[in-house]
Amino acid sequence: MIMPKSADSTDSVNSLSRIVQIKQRLLDGEELTLQELCDAYGKHAETIKKDISIIRNELAHKPIEIEYNRLRKSYRLLGSESENHFISALTVLMVLYGCRALSTEEMQRLESYVTDSFSPQVQQRLKKYTGSFRFHYKPILNKNILGTIEDLFRCIVEQHPLSITYLTILKEIEHHELLPYTLMFNEGYFYLAALPVGEPLQACKIYRIDQIMNYKIHKEQFETPQHGDRFFKPGEYVNFSFMMHYGEMNKVIRLKMLPFIESYFLAKFPVNRLIESNEEWIIYECTVAHEESALFWIFSERQWVEVLSPISLREKMKSTLTEMMKIYE
Repeated sequence: MIMPKSADSTDSVNSLSRIVQIKQRLLDGEELTLQELCDAYGKHAETIKKDISIIRNELAHKPIEIEYNRLRKSYRLLGSESENHFISALTVLMVLYGCRALSTEEMQRLESYVTDSFSPQVQQRLKKYTGSFRFHYKPILNKNILGTIEDLFRCIVEQHPLSITYLTILKEIEHHELLPYTLMFNEGYFYLAALPVGEPLQACKIYRIDQIMNYKIHKEQFETPQHGDRFFKPGEYVNFSFMMHYGEMNKVIRLKMLPFIESYFLAKFPVNRLIESNEEWIIYECTVAHEESALFWIFSERQWVEVLSPISLREKMKSTLTEMMKIYE
């Protein structure tokens, strides 16, 4: 015969269930207000505070703690793995929305991929933070490219040659036979770095993925040198390829700039060296694969940046400025 549970037993079960639920919500990364918990469970504030105290004791042996925010009258976990995952996911979403590199459709798909591993409550929290960015999202190009990126990645890993039909920025159609080396991202666009068949490694070129009209992956394979002069270093190649311009020889440029320009310079030129600094001016050297590519940035900084060397680039600045002045005469 099954005996009915006493009121004390039922209250105990309800209390335990409530504590487990609150604990799980905290572990999921939620920030819970005292009033919200009182309303959700129909309990007095002192009862909820006792529940929190019990959870604190249970977590005492772990490298996490419950923080109480007096201003918001809320609780959240500090140092929790879930909170770290939440911040990581939020950071990824902010970068994706900020770079505007994907179509609206593919952006929504990636957002779901990032958020689906979280509980419904945490998903709602993420969507709350990113809702305005999602609503106002303006892609640079509303063209799906993830499928092409997937094919090119497989082509690189399996080392298959590639034939492409390419539309240049001048709207000219070109055909290329390539050995694909790596994928890159810069200033809102994805790129393929590839070596034209039969060319030396120094002739490696960059192709914007959204401008590849058609491509064919060949069955045969090619070998990628793992050492020596023909060893390709994708990370180094990206650092030197400012604005995704390329050249056969790296060039060192010396620039003189006002101090407040320094942070903008460092954001654009990863390979740099500080030469001289004072209260009025800073002098840096940067290394790029194509010296004229630096003009895109130098002109954007107006009179606050001066080219000191090489002389060829300094002369190019003068001639370009002369041509620009003619436009406004």
